[in-house]
Amino acid sequence: TLKPDFGSHHPLIDGVTALRDPISPSDPFYDWWHACLPVVPRAFLAGLAKDASAIPTARWRAILEEVRSTDLTAAARTVQVPTLIVAGGRDPLFGPAHQQPMAEAIAGSRLVWAQDCGHNPHWEDPAFVANATAGMFPAA
Repeated sequence: TLKPDFGSHHPLIDGVTALRDPISPSDPFYDWWHACLPVVPRAFLAGLAKDASAIPTARWRAILEEVRSTDLTAAARTVQVPTLIVAGGRDPLFGPAHQQPMAEAIAGSRLVWAQDCGHNPHWEDPAFVANATAGMFPAA
């Protein structure tokens, strides 16, 4: 996304606000944060939750504020290389309202949708991501 526009009661805002130290790897926030198709191994997601739980809540909140104040619109317009944007059709963070402006801002970019995926198509449908990448950047 170029400029996140999360409402005050967006699940990301509510989830990060509710975190308390020490964060438990089983905190319900991670069910939303790591929401994926069933093909993604639960053990993999549990490891990510464990690692993320080591981040203090103050750091989570600081990162969230940085993300919320970001505006990459001008920077995106300066990109001068072929760009592939892979978006999840069920991404709870960055849907079409975020992805389409990015595709429009980056001249010559290609936006592809992994329709059944959430925020992490590379975990959920790596073959789709690989094929999209190979189609955009064929071997020399």
